Amino acid sequence: MAKYPFTPDGVKAKVTELFKLPDAERTLQAEAVWRDLRLWVRNNFTLIPAQDKYMAEMDDGFLSYIASNLGIAIQNKIEIKMDNTPIKDPWIAKWITVVVNFDLRYQPKAFISGHGQMVIMINYA
Repeated sequence: MAKYPFTPDGVKAKVTELFKLPDAERTLQAEAVWRDLRLWVRNNFTLIPAQDKYMAEMDDGFLSYIASNLGIAIQNKIEIKMDNTPIKDPWIAKWITVVVNFDLRYQPKAFISGHGQMVIMINYA
C-alpha cells in the first residue's frame, strides 16, 4: 500500500485505497489500527518531523479512542475525513477534535453494518 502525506488530501487518498480492498484485507488494516495506531499511521503516511513528534507524545488513552473508532470505520467503509482548518485563538497552538457520528447494526451469525462518518479535526493556530 502507498504512503500518503498526513494531510486532508492524503487521508482522502488513503481512505479511497482502503475502501477498494477486499473485506479480509480491509479487516487486517482495521486490526493493525487497533493494535498500534502510531505504527499504522507511520506505515501509511509520510509524517513531517513535527507530526511524528506530536504523535509520539499523544496520550495513549486518546489514541486508543481514535483507534477503536477508526478501525470500525475502516472495517465498515464508514466515511473518514481529516480537517485542518486554522484556528484564531492565541491560547491554543493545536487542538484535536474527533467527531464520531456513525451507527452500527449487528445481527448474530450474519453481519455488522454501519453508516455515517468520522471526522478528525486537527486545528492549528
